[in-house]
Amino acid sequence: MCQKREGVAAWLAKHPLPFPILTDEDRSRAKRWGVYVALNYDSIHMARPAAFVVDPAGVIRYARIARHQMDHAPLAEILAAASQHEPPAR
Repeated sequence: MCQKREGVAAWLAKHPLPFPILTDEDRSRAKRWGVYVALNYDSIHMARPAAFVVDPAGVIRYARIARHQMDHAPLAEILAAASQHEPPAR
């Protein structure tokens, strides 16, 4: 999330998720992952809404990059993708 870590932590305290969330305050990861938008009709210096599920081996198992700022991946879709790639129980 291209937001401050404190804000993300506060949101996650109210809406816990079963997987880690990456924060990206300086947008360096957004730029590397191809979701950063310097200037567009609906955004300036922002990342497009995007969701990636990366397995423990670093393989991208799910990716959805929005076309505009109001286009978000459904949480149920992200959770379903993440649950398919959970590490094996020990």
